[in-house]
This record gives sequence, structure tokens and C-alpha cells, in this order.
Amino acid sequence: MKVNTLDGLSTDERRFFQKIADVIAENPEIGAKFGLFRVHTHFLINDNEILYETTDFAQRVSTIRPISKENLNHHIEPTQWVISKSGSVEVFQACCGAPPPPFVSELSH
Repeated sequence: MKVNTLDGLSTDERRFFQKIADVIAENPEIGAKFGLFRVHTHFLINDNEILYETTDFAQRVSTIRPISKENLNHHIEPTQWVISKSGSVEVFQACCGAPPPPFVSELSH
């Protein structure tokens, strides 16, 4: 699959993707902060866990691991959400156990 294409998506998935792309295009200030990802798993995540991302900026390495929701600190920032069939929204992944370096903050504004 090419990195910048929709190859591999079904017709329904492409239609859905285009609807989301249209909403983002209508709201460019939001589109700069949000995107779309395919929900998938490599292992089971318990109901009391979310995926938590940490980053080694010097090495340019991000690590994602499950963490108990009870162990989250006040510096977390939700980065991915899932929407259930019933429409409820839940945090799927969060990051940033510490504030990011200044250059990262500047990129997000």
C-alpha cells in the first residue's frame, strides 16, 4: 500500500473517509489538530486501561503501552478517541507525561 492513498479501503470506508475529510476541510482550524485513524489492536486492552504514549525527544522515539486509568497523572492529553456503536465517546490513547518541549508547543498553535 502506498503511504498517501486510500488503497485497501472498501467503498463504504472511502465514502466515510471522504465525509470526515469534508468536515475537516470546512473547519481548517480544527483540521490542523485532528485526523483519522483506523482502530485496530495488537493485543487486548482491559476496560480499566488506555494506551499511553511517551516520547524520547532526543532519540525521536515514541513508545505506546497500556496503562491503568487509575495511574494517569494530571499532565495527560487525550490524543485518540473511539466512538461506540451507541455513540458514546471514550479516550483510547493519551500522551505526554510531562509538558512537551517549547518547539512542540509552537507547532500545535
